[in-house]
Amino acid sequence: MSFDKNPWGKRGRSNSNFDLGRILDQFNDMFGGKKGGGKKRPPTKAMLMLIALIPLGMWLSSGFYKLLPYEQALVLRFGKWVRTDGEGLNYHLPYPIEIVQKVPTGTIHRMDIGVPSGFQGFPSAEEHIMLTGDENILHIGMSLSWQIRDLSQFVLVSQNPSDTLKVAAESVLREIIGQTKTAPIISRSGWSEMNLLVQKRLQVLVDKYKIGIRVVNVELHTALPPQPVADSFTEVQRAKTFQEQVVNEALAYANDKIPRARGEKEQIIQAAQAQATQTVNLANGRADRFKSMYEEYKKDPDLNKKRMYYEIMSGILSNNKNKQIFDKSLIKGGILPLLNLKDTPQKSKKEGDQ
Repeated sequence: MSFDKNPWGKRGRSNSNFDLGRILDQFNDMFGGKKGGGKKRPPTKAMLMLIALIPLGMWLSSGFYKLLPYEQALVLRFGKWVRTDGEGLNYHLPYPIEIVQKVPTGTIHRMDIGVPSGFQGFPSAEEHIMLTGDENILHIGMSLSWQIRDLSQFVLVSQNPSDTLKVAAESVLREIIGQTKTAPIISRSGWSEMNLLVQKRLQVLVDKYKIGIRVVNVELHTALPPQPVADSFTEVQRAKTFQEQVVNEALAYANDKIPRARGEKEQIIQAAQAQATQTVNLANGRADRFKSMYEEYKKDPDLNKKRMYYEIMSGILSNNKNKQIFDKSLIKGGILPLLNLKDTPQKSKKEGDQ
């Protein structure tokens, strides 16, 4: 990057050779004039000072520069960093005292780790091979997006920050893959969680290295078994998938039947408890009634005997349609007299026939 250009560009400069003597003559004519007899007057002190200030002003004005919203600039004074300038019009001491390095810090950079993005077929590079948590070998590919966060660290601390980032990303990815089983990697069901975990751990490692990079996004895009065992691996994964399906169906069936059985059990228990409570309460009520009757019986046994007799006879006679009443004087020797069927009313006879 060149820093010795005039920021205002060229202003109608001709292609003729620079003639300092001619310029001095013009200034002399303007400020000194001519002596009598046509002889030129020598340059004055003010004229010489003005001539000296013009290039000095041009040199000082060359320190102005402008940065766009997505740019930052490092200001180096004799090769040592003094500050970082941001968007807008800025100034630095002209070259060679200070120089400026502009960097587009707002740009998002992309990097592939392992299998390149969009790769077709089976990769063969050993750097793509990673070991899973259940000791299977897979070809893994990941895309990484990053941008500059701290320009001074990015330029001055690390000689090759992008290479450092790539090594750190591959290390973190291998660590995460080594802690994860094969099934969620191949089926992609665990990719979202793995992406977040890789991004978080990678950012911690990058901050530790102080390379001034912010990890914007991490995205897994490839997970393939080695080509020699691809078919067998696919069959095994299908068998595992079928096993999981059968287990899930069994669990769903159990989750449906067990709650129902438990509900029926609770209903039976509650019904039994209600029946037991009712039976006990009925028995207690009868017992209390018997106790109260017994207390009354103790007060007047004869009266209670008669009352009980009347209650019993009332129950017997109320359920008997045909009633015969005999005079006690007609009963001889405990034998009842024979009935005169001729004197029986016709209605009673018909009822007896029925």
